[in-house]
Order: sequence, then C-alpha cells, then structure tokens
Amino acid sequence: MNKIYYKSKIWYCYLFLALFFLSFLIWGVYECCFHEYWYYDQPKSRNFEDLMSYMSVHVNIMTIVWLFFQIFSYNKKPVGVTSEGFKFSLMNWNMIVFLVFWAGIIYSLVSEENMLSAYSKSQIACTIVTHFICPLILFIIFPITSCKQKLSYIKWIKQRDIYISCLYPVCYLFYIYIRGLIYLQDDIHLWPYEFLDFEKEDLFLTNSVPLYIFIVIVVFGTWIVLQHLLLISVNNLGFYLKNKYRDRYEEFTKKISTKVKNLTKSKSAKKRQEM
Repeated sequence: MNKIYYKSKIWYCYLFLALFFLSFLIWGVYECCFHEYWYYDQPKSRNFEDLMSYMSVHVNIMTIVWLFFQIFSYNKKPVGVTSEGFKFSLMNWNMIVFLVFWAGIIYSLVSEENMLSAYSKSQIACTIVTHFICPLILFIIFPITSCKQKLSYIKWIKQRDIYISCLYPVCYLFYIYIRGLIYLQDDIHLWPYEFLDFEKEDLFLTNSVPLYIFIVIVVFGTWIVLQHLLLISVNNLGFYLKNKYRDRYEEFTKKISTKVKNLTKSKSAKKRQEM
C-alpha cells in the first residue's frame, strides 16, 4: 500500500472524527461521574458502572478505537480491525444504536410528558453525538471509503463478518441479563433498556425469560441480516456509480484543477507586472 496519509482527505476526516468523538466521550464520563451525576447522587461510584452498561457507549468506544486504527494503519494493507469486513460489523452496530435511539425517542414522546426536563444539557448533547451524529456520519462516509468491489448477495452468509456482527449483540444481551441477576441479589432492579427489563410480567409474546431471550436474539439477528444486505446494496450501488461516472469525474476534476492552476498563474503574472 503506497497511500500517503497526509495527502488524503479521508485520513484527515478519520482524524477529526476520532478526536471529536473522543472529546465527547471524555466530557460525558466527566459530567456523569464527577460533576452532574446523571444516574445517582449516592453512591456516586455507581454512575460510571451504569454509563458503561449501555450498548451505545460500547459501540462509541469501539468506533473511536477503530478510527485510531484507521489513522495509524492508513498506509498499510487493511487486515483485522481495519478490514472491509470489520467495517461492515461496525456499521451494523452503529445502525442498531441509531435505530434504537429513534425508537426510544418516539416511545418517550408518546409515553412521557416533558421528557427532556429529566436530562441536563450536557447529557442531551453527549446522547445526540453518540446515538445520532456518530452513526449518521459513518453511514455518510461509508460509500466514499468503500465500494471498491461488487459484493455478492449470496456469499456473505459464508463470511465471518455477519457472524461477528451478530456476536457482540448476543454477548451484550447475556451480559445485561447476568448483570441484572447480580444486582437483584441486593434487591436492586437495574436494566439499561426497557425491552431488556427481564423482570416485567408482560414480556413480549411470552412470560418465559429463556423464550424471551430467544425471541430477542431472533429479532436482532434478522435486523442485522437486513442491515447487512442494505450495506451490500449501498456498496454495490456506489461501485456501479463510481465505474459508470469515473471518466466524467476524472475529466471534471482535471478541468477544475487546470482552471485553478491557470487562475493562480494569471494572478502571479499580474503581481509581477505591477511590481
């Protein structure tokens, strides 16, 4: 790979996003755990554990780490975390966060009055960045940084990327369930999301917790597969458009660069004449 990072706009985009998301993560941890105490006034130490129990925070941290891998490995062959396959997994997780965020917003608007009054300005700002801006920007730059080859709508089932995409949400589901059981020993009822409250008597379609866990896994598995197919479609559409309009695009950029060079030369020539 002979990519020169300091000449690449994509590299600077990765750098800006990594620093932007990292700054909001640090700010959020500070406000939650040392200043505003978003979840508990006492004991204050519980705020950090609560904050780190949210899937959106996990995904945001993984996104920041991925961006730094992209920054420091930009001129190297994409493998592992920097591979196209892992990018699909990361996109799947961010899209889940994005969609759950909007589902939660709609649910809260319908079921709660003065919803925003329960949150501080910093909490709202950090939530918007992690749940909305981060996934949205990644989805916008996805066609720009991908679309290098046409992907099969059939062979993806044989690739590990889709299974990595499904593995983290499943592990998170069991983590939340076991964590909740541990807190129940001290009579603390703690579940980060409404649909992951396993104590409810009216679980979706069933009153059996094991069956409900199975239903959640099936729903999210189907959801991720549909997202994965959407990403493949976006990739293939971008690949088609890039190939179809590549000559026009290159010709257009050449004309623009030529005009800029000629304009620069004419300005420098005028300055010489004036001198």
